[in-house]
Amino acid sequence: MFYNPQPMTMQGQPMQGPPTQGQLMQGQPMQGQPMQGQPMMAQPIYGQPMAGGQMMPGMNIQVGQNQSVWELGPYKHELCGCFEDIPSCLLSWCCPCIQFGQNYEQIHKDGCLQQGLIYAVLMWFGVPCIIHMGFRKEMRQKFNVPGSDLEDFLITCCCGCCALAQDAREIEYRKQEAARRGLPF
Repeated sequence: MFYNPQPMTMQGQPMQGPPTQGQLMQGQPMQGQPMQGQPMMAQPIYGQPMAGGQMMPGMNIQVGQNQSVWELGPYKHELCGCFEDIPSCLLSWCCPCIQFGQNYEQIHKDGCLQQGLIYAVLMWFGVPCIIHMGFRKEMRQKFNVPGSDLEDFLITCCCGCCALAQDAREIEYRKQEAARRGLPF
């Protein structure tokens, strides 16, 4: 909440509570003039909940954690573009559990060993796609890449090594782009 030491008035008249949707839609200017003898009142900032969890009428501005700073668009690297980065390609083919752990750590900042071990156990049972498809979904949401859960499932089941290498290349590209543009990663 924002603490406003001067109560709001509308066209010289004291406001009784927040402006209504009709007042906001009419385009009437609000002027901040103090009222004599009245206690100072806190006014909510538009887009933030008022007391009781309500939103300011007429204001539908919401900033959530899932909002991405990346433009909507496909992966910047192709699924079968392994020759763009030979080391990640070889690591994805020879030791996919290590590559998965490294990819996971790049996004989550921890959990490399734990996630790599989980991937290795799931590989032993022949179903590493269970954990990998969830990771790709997180990446798609973080980087604002269109796709579906079914697509993630099919790619990680049929082309797991290629998907791991693509993830590694995509993460590296996005890190460099975020640093270049001054975006959080």
